[in-house]
Amino acid sequence: MTYLGDVSATSIPVVEPDLDINLLSDFLFQEDGMPKLAEDSAAEMNGQLTTTPSTDGTSSSDDADHKARRKAQVAVSAQRHRYRKKHEMLGLKKEVVDLAEQLHSLRSKHRLLRPDGAVEEYTMAQRHKRRQAEKVNEQLRRALVMQRRFFATVQGLVLGSPITNAELNMGSLLHMYTRLGRSSYSRLRDYLALCTDSKADLAVQILLRETEGMDYSGSPSMATRDVTTSNPQHQILTTVATYAFDYLDLKSVFVSACSAVLGCGTDWPEYAAVSLTGEVLDKPQGNITYAKTNTCYTSTANSENQGSDVSVESRSLVFYRMTDSYGVLVWDYADEDELHPVNPETVIKRDLVGASFTNGWCLYM
Repeated sequence: MTYLGDVSATSIPVVEPDLDINLLSDFLFQEDGMPKLAEDSAAEMNGQLTTTPSTDGTSSSDDADHKARRKAQVAVSAQRHRYRKKHEMLGLKKEVVDLAEQLHSLRSKHRLLRPDGAVEEYTMAQRHKRRQAEKVNEQLRRALVMQRRFFATVQGLVLGSPITNAELNMGSLLHMYTRLGRSSYSRLRDYLALCTDSKADLAVQILLRETEGMDYSGSPSMATRDVTTSNPQHQILTTVATYAFDYLDLKSVFVSACSAVLGCGTDWPEYAAVSLTGEVLDKPQGNITYAKTNTCYTSTANSENQGSDVSVESRSLVFYRMTDSYGVLVWDYADEDELHPVNPETVIKRDLVGASFTNGWCLYM
């Protein structure tokens, strides 16, 4: 008995009263194994089942928040854009007002520095009125040409033959008063105003009307007529002629006709040319030329006037237009030229105005 009591005392531990009950239960479950694992797996499944709905709800709420934030950002961006555009427009309007004030102040200073500014403005206004009057004058000239052509047609129908007008005055139909200034800008403006396509078209209409009844198939036909003037010191002579060419090259015929027209006018009955000088003053474009000529004549008929020279000057403005079917050359003159005035000792000032029309086989002038 004593031995058994010793063995039991040494091999079986004695549980202390203050030992943790939970630790003991864990130890027993570990020894058993199955009950604890089944309970844990069931708890985990229950936890997953309870947490899955909460995850879906969180994601949907996140999407809604993202869309709301995006809408708010777009609204703010649009508002900022409108605000920026508004301020840019206000800035531009303010800049326009400032520039207008600066322009007004500069104009005021300009008027103070140049007392003749009012005179220049008046001159510009008068020049504008002159241009408007020239346009109206050109329209009236066209209407006059059409009226003359209508009356000529009626006379031809009534009398049985076309009748040319004995009072043809190219100066009244084509020429307008021209005063060339000193500055190159004003001279170029006047050149371009005088050498227009409408003037060339008007010259072609006049030539076709005046040469309608002429026979150009035989020898050259030419008619010279005096035009009555109110000033006895002026003499106006009108020449209408047609020439036929046995050559079909339009360019060659037109060049020859222009050379013949520009080279004529030097012969004077009962006078001989002593000297002849010519100079091209301006050539603003390839088809526009402004030149002056000075010819000195001496009498050959009257013995009393022999030895006395007569000087003749002219200021001629010539331009041409060339197409595939015809060519037209128009010449006019300048009444006054401030840069190149006529010599005071000149006896006669010759002013030439007219036109020539070439259609490849005939020349009208």
